[in-house]
Amino acid sequence: MLEIRLNRKYSAKAIIDGLNSAVAVDIGKDIYQINRRDEVVDELDKLYGQDFSNRYV
Repeated sequence: MLEIRLNRKYSAKAIIDGLNSAVAVDIGKDIYQINRRDEVVDELDKLYGQDFSNRYV
């Protein structure tokens, strides 16, 4: 379904790989440090109206 929602810009494998490559580390009290992300995660941010582009979330 994500592949369709992203207008087939990315294959299912690319979406899975992108989600698996995203790394967020809990540094305490519900604060997460974003260490690695890719283009697929950026597109999902836009799709769902989230902004995880900051280093800390």
